[in-house]
Amino acid sequence: MKRRSYLTHIKDNKVLLVRKVDETVYKLPGGRGEEGETTKDTLTREVMEELSTEVDDSSIKLVANYLYKNPETLEEWDTYIFSANIGENIKPDGKEIEEAIWYSTDSTLELGSHVKTHVMPILINGGFLK
Repeated sequence: MKRRSYLTHIKDNKVLLVRKVDETVYKLPGGRGEEGETTKDTLTREVMEELSTEVDDSSIKLVANYLYKNPETLEEWDTYIFSANIGENIKPDGKEIEEAIWYSTDSTLELGSHVKTHVMPILINGGFLK
């Protein structure tokens, strides 16, 4: 089973989301773990690769861990959602990530299925977002 780590970075009641090159939906920064990495190592590496900014290791906190079945590929992911502080200078890498935005719950932007069905309910029901 694939293990994935994602960042929920919230500021002013908005969550940081990214849009990959050639995609129209917005997702959390993060991705698949590599051999030998811890889930926190994966988070730190993915944020640096995608957004060219560092994660404050001392601020990483687990928000949720669950199994997610991707409806498109039917793959199951052991999914870890973390909150953490990151550097102020967020810059999408342009290779994998084309855009980074601050998303509010009243936005009409299209969310990826994982964010829509799992992440947003966790953030709203857990009091992270209003």
